[in-house]
Amino acid sequence: MPIAPWPHIRSLAAALAVAMLASLEPARPVAADAPLTIRVGAGANDTVSTLFDAVQLGYFTSRGLDVQIQLMTSGAAEAAAVAGGALDIAESNVVSLSAAHLRGIPFVFIAPGAQYVSTSPTTLLVCPKSSTVKTGKDFSGKNIGVVALADLSQLGPVTWIESTGGDGSSVHYVEMPAAAMVAALARGTVDAAMIPEPALAIALAGGDSKVCAKAFDSLAPTFMLNGWITTSDWLKKNPDAARKFRDAMVEAATWANKNHQASAEIFKHYSKAPPEIIDTMTRATFAERLEPGLVQPVINAAAKEKFIDRAFPAAEILAP
Repeated sequence: MPIAPWPHIRSLAAALAVAMLASLEPARPVAADAPLTIRVGAGANDTVSTLFDAVQLGYFTSRGLDVQIQLMTSGAAEAAAVAGGALDIAESNVVSLSAAHLRGIPFVFIAPGAQYVSTSPTTLLVCPKSSTVKTGKDFSGKNIGVVALADLSQLGPVTWIESTGGDGSSVHYVEMPAAAMVAALARGTVDAAMIPEPALAIALAGGDSKVCAKAFDSLAPTFMLNGWITTSDWLKKNPDAARKFRDAMVEAATWANKNHQASAEIFKHYSKAPPEIIDTMTRATFAERLEPGLVQPVINAAAKEKFIDRAFPAAEILAP
């Protein structure tokens, strides 16, 4: 049963539209043969760690790019900064970008980010050890913790509940930081939580929690979780820089997928997670190409569950 449209998405899109209109800073074209300084926003989480790898391994500098990272705490803040011209590029999840696209905000993905892989999940629906939950039907009237409302963190459990006989509209979703989810489960504040790494490793290592479901499997066995976005205006004025950024990120993704431990050492310099947790947690898998097939399942699920107004071809939000 579809649930009602999510007002959070609508308000975010409206805020981004205001930021676009308020911007007085034009996109900056690349000067011939001159390095371009690119301001990139990201959170200090594993799904964006290829950005850190690319900086440390020199993949940007070898292409004539000077990438300056601004660590931020909110995907919405990152998107608003790109819309307003304070950043050139940032990361965004597919649901949020799709909602912005349908409201005419000219964002596009220019490089792939992390991808969900069913055989190596980095976000799982976790319950207390004593939980008797087996299917979506068992979640009627219960509370589920999510990192953010109206994005992938919520879409995963909603879709899983609907696909296993439950009613997504009967569940209450509570927005909270991933680091607070273990304590919330222990207190009974929530009956389950969609926990990403590294909080996931901490939750399962404590012995009081267990995996309820691989909720993201209800979307697809493999799909793109997030990617790197810019505005169509910046892309139009800086096509060469965008291509170089994409190529550097793909090179970093290919390297990181083969060198988890070496990548972990780089990630430790940016993450607030304990080093020993980074060493043991399931590391993110990264998409090595930007293609519609990795994005379309998320768009379709978001439309079905009314997170966005309608489905559309994924190619509309992917840079050529």
